[in-house]
Amino acid sequence: MTERQILLLYDAEQRRLSHHRANQVIDTNLAFAGGNVVKEHLKTLRT
Repeated sequence: MTERQILLLYDAEQRRLSHHRANQVIDTNLAFAGGNVVKEHLKTLRT
């Protein structure tokens, strides 16, 4: 692997982890909110 390929792979992984962390924040927030908002969110996740 070239240095450029390693850096591109590293950047892609950092973006993936950032998106994952953002999704965890959203999920936690919705878990505390409860109600219909959570039901709608679960529907979108299951489709």
